[in-house]
Amino acid sequence: MSIRLSKRSLKKLLKEKKVVAVGELSESAKQALTRAVKRSGSKFKNRHVRLDGYTFDSQREADRYGELILLAKAGKISRLLIHERHPITVNGHLVAIYESDFTYLNEHGRKVIEDVKGVRTEVYKIKRALMKATLGIEIVEID
Repeated sequence: MSIRLSKRSLKKLLKEKKVVAVGELSESAKQALTRAVKRSGSKFKNRHVRLDGYTFDSQREADRYGELILLAKAGKISRLLIHERHPITVNGHLVAIYESDFTYLNEHGRKVIEDVKGVRTEVYKIKRALMKATLGIEIVEID
């Protein structure tokens, strides 16, 4: 019996340690597997950081989380949410979901949505514009 997997699926299974190589692999299969594993990593070369049970996309995002925790303890912000999902609908149809890095209420009780940005992708720019146009929400970008 043989199972065919894409390189992406194989990398995911290997990373999650859900599969191990069984039996003999051909030399070309070994080389392909080695190349696939070596290439694994973040699209933008950032390192994911785990902190307080959350996984942040970058060290910068984790650092901002630490700053916001201090602001919350000082009473400057409240209702801090991490990775809140914001559905974007147009004419009753769900067109996208924007996941903010941080959402909180500032000291004036206004809702603030923050995104720690390194690279502003085209998808992000579209979602940012949709958030403004459909929900009237301006995303605060932290560089």
